[in-house]
Amino acid sequence: MAVLKKYTIHLTKFHNREIVKLGKRGHLEEDSTHIIQIINVENDDKVLSYIEDNLEKFFDKGFSAVFGLRDRYTGDKNKTPVNPAKVDELTRCYEAQYGMKVEITIAIEEVEAWFLAVPIFFKEYDS
Repeated sequence: MAVLKKYTIHLTKFHNREIVKLGKRGHLEEDSTHIIQIINVENDDKVLSYIEDNLEKFFDKGFSAVFGLRDRYTGDKNKTPVNPAKVDELTRCYEAQYGMKVEITIAIEEVEAWFLAVPIFFKEYDS
């Protein structure tokens, strides 16, 4: 049987070049095995650039992993959909440079992200 891990999620958004705190989900930090910060950058085109601009800060703060989630399609039919192979190649370079996991998940319709905002979902996970 899988052992459930407890964690705390800090929900934030990037708005007008500032981080705005939205709240917490999950368990108390002192009872958690992991503390997760979710930052909504409010624009799919900004996910990778936000991570690139802040990787050194994340590394300096002791982050062990950085995950991005963006939609494959931008809503603009004139833009080319994201190329997952190119994104993977770039994140592998960052992993080698910083020695931590860096990953961008390409989602369709971002349903995965909507679930993260529901307090009763993902309060614990198995290892």
